[in-house]
Amino acid sequence: MIGAPAIAVAVVKGLVGLWLAAEGAPAAPADVRAGGGVEGAGEDSGPNRVCLDRLRERYVEFVEWPTRGVRTPVKILGPLGGVRLRSHDPRSTSKTLLMDCELANALVDAAPAWRSLGVRELLYSGAYQYRTRRRSTKLSEHAHGLAIDVHAFVIDSGARRPDGQVVAQPAPSAAQVAPPGNGEDPDAGIVVEVTRDFEPGVGKWAVTAQDDCIGHPRTDAGRTLRSLACRLRASSIFREVITPDDNADHHDHFHLEAFPDALTRTRAVLARKPSVTDD
Repeated sequence: MIGAPAIAVAVVKGLVGLWLAAEGAPAAPADVRAGGGVEGAGEDSGPNRVCLDRLRERYVEFVEWPTRGVRTPVKILGPLGGVRLRSHDPRSTSKTLLMDCELANALVDAAPAWRSLGVRELLYSGAYQYRTRRRSTKLSEHAHGLAIDVHAFVIDSGARRPDGQVVAQPAPSAAQVAPPGNGEDPDAGIVVEVTRDFEPGVGKWAVTAQDDCIGHPRTDAGRTLRSLACRLRASSIFREVITPDDNADHHDHFHLEAFPDALTRTRAVLARKPSVTDD
């Protein structure tokens, strides 16, 4: 039988918890070790089983891969949301990519954006990298496997935007890329490079209205990249979408950063959290 003092303590704790929530104080990390998958937990609480189950439900090929600094580390073995991930470095022979499960799910969530512009491959320079932010002692979100730097996108030849316009035409210096795998796909696709094709400053990057954000790029490739960036930024899929419009550190890539868990994502969306331009 529970005594009166214990009941009183429980009531006080409950009231304090309600007050903290009302004041907007951060909740204590949930413990997933016993419950098996409560979101909102910190890195030390163990893998997020809810996130892993969601990846399995979406038929993503992966293996769990314990990694320093990453709460729910996975090695991705196949496409995410129908989009392949390939190293931007032609010398790389790696066929897998290490990241946190939350980033993998975010990239799947972005599938409608990829499809709308004919994107079939992301060419990246890195996802998990245990390092600090540039000119800082604070760990980058790359150290937690929650960010990926995308330098180029492979677009299907002839793909069209919702307005009927061609997504991208090969630039005079744009190289066609060989189809991945065993070459069953006869369409080599078009490589749209951030460093070459992104047109900074032609739109209002801070706004969510798509036409104002995209602005007036001069080329099809430039419009494609701005359309993609603006669509991703206006959505709640990623915590950060950083482009050359933000700073010189991102002159050659898009920094796509996932929320660490669903609870943080919900809080940020409700609070309309501003960008912190992490890298």
